[in-house]
Amino acid sequence: MFVDANGKLLSPEYVSDHFRWRIAHSDLPKIRFHDLRHTCATLLLHEGCSLREIQSYLEHASYLTTTRYAHVDARSKEHALEIMSAALMTGENN
Repeated sequence: MFVDANGKLLSPEYVSDHFRWRIAHSDLPKIRFHDLRHTCATLLLHEGCSLREIQSYLEHASYLTTTRYAHVDARSKEHALEIMSAALMTGENN
């Protein structure tokens, strides 16, 4: 929900249209306003938030919806590889 300087509620169409205009008049990549939710979920995952925490933050009714929003980046994949490698190395020592 967004409001103007006087506290009046802005319509979702106005917010989307204004966002689209701002993007078109900038050097930023062309994205939709809704894509910011994907970016938010991905950044939260990247910073260590669990998918359940992200689900709650984005107010998704389904955990599966959140899994479609949060994209695993290269650093997260490397972290998972390090964890798996450490687990396997520990297993070899037992």
